[in-house]
Amino acid sequence: MLIGVPKEIKPDEYRVALTPAGTEALTLAGHQVLIVDDDLKAMKSGSVIVYVAVDQGGCVDTIPTTTHGNPIYTVHKVINYGVANMPGGVPRTSRLVLANVTLPYARTLADMGWRSACLCDPALAKGVNVVDGHITYPGVAEVFGLDCADVQAFLVPPAQA
Repeated sequence: MLIGVPKEIKPDEYRVALTPAGTEALTLAGHQVLIVDDDLKAMKSGSVIVYVAVDQGGCVDTIPTTTHGNPIYTVHKVINYGVANMPGGVPRTSRLVLANVTLPYARTLADMGWRSACLCDPALAKGVNVVDGHITYPGVAEVFGLDCADVQAFLVPPAQA
């Protein structure tokens, strides 16, 4: 299903923004979210679109990938920012943030093993994509047109021989 930007239906009604999390949830559910040229024409002068996942492609019709050296451009008086790999502009900071956020998960996996860690932390289980040749992540299975197995079935340790 193609989902567009909400349209104004009453005079002086302002559009409701679709958050990055909302867009991600819709695209993970298999929908395509698209902002087209006509949507920009209807936006107020000076509005800004920050395309966080421009290198993933497909959501904002008017934004090509830009660079840190030339990050913005204007279309219909709407400012567009579409730098791929935004964290690359602050590599040390982004590296430290990524390390601090992921280290607790890595420690849990190392201390407990992946099965036990996923049993104890549902967030880790959501990150499992493939187990023993079976796809366990719905988005991956859908992209390849393959069956998706429930990751929970693999979290119980295999029977001992």
